[in-house]
Amino acid sequence: MKMATYNFKKVNGKQIIEWNRGRLRGLSEAKERLGDLVKECNKILKTKKKIKVLEIGCGYAKILIELKKVFGNKIETHGINLEERWRIELVKKFTLSNKLCSNKEFKDLAPKIHIADVGIKIPLKSNSFDLIFSQASFQYVHDKAKALEEINRLLTKEGKAIIELQELKSTPLIGYRELFDVFDKDKRLDTIKYLRKFKNINARKSKSNQNWHVLTIKNTGKLDLKLKLITSFDINEINKKWWGTKAIYILE
Repeated sequence: MKMATYNFKKVNGKQIIEWNRGRLRGLSEAKERLGDLVKECNKILKTKKKIKVLEIGCGYAKILIELKKVFGNKIETHGINLEERWRIELVKKFTLSNKLCSNKEFKDLAPKIHIADVGIKIPLKSNSFDLIFSQASFQYVHDKAKALEEINRLLTKEGKAIIELQELKSTPLIGYRELFDVFDKDKRLDTIKYLRKFKNINARKSKSNQNWHVLTIKNTGKLDLKLKLITSFDINEINKKWWGTKAIYILE
């Protein structure tokens, strides 16, 4: 499912941009869903002079802009989006339109935007990021297990990843409730219980939705989830009211 960069609407007879609501989230929303990202950066900065931060599914990169405002040159910010349309030019258009900064300031605040499918390969150096986070995006990743392994690869020794998984739909959808489905032969496993078996992965209930979990990942070396992807598909193709990508795995 392609996500619209923005639409237009008329207000008092004038046509204005209506930005995609799902990509408008900033630090305040992230605090509710993931935790305090400013606090997380401060923790790491106690032991390092400068850190690198990566957001997966950054959209308009509002969080990254806001973090750069807080920490300045103490952090280097990067974002990943899937579609070519969601490059730095769109981030700049959004940022200036919403008066988050001036055109002159944007040069110093702008993150580096990468276009990549995190379920295949993230084209970034191993052990290079101190903080990685993702909110309201992971449900669209077609190979969620591979993406988690890639995130672990990118983390520095002191690094931490905070990932909103959104692994379950709120209501049963004729067999499509699970978006991260793991089987051991003909037995369906509890995905969260399975992920918790790995010593560097913790999971807690999401505050925004009790059907979801937030994963915390620490780099303890190469992560192999021992899962083989059988198939994945966009459930929006089945019903336009549904969203997310269902991924089905078997234990290797």
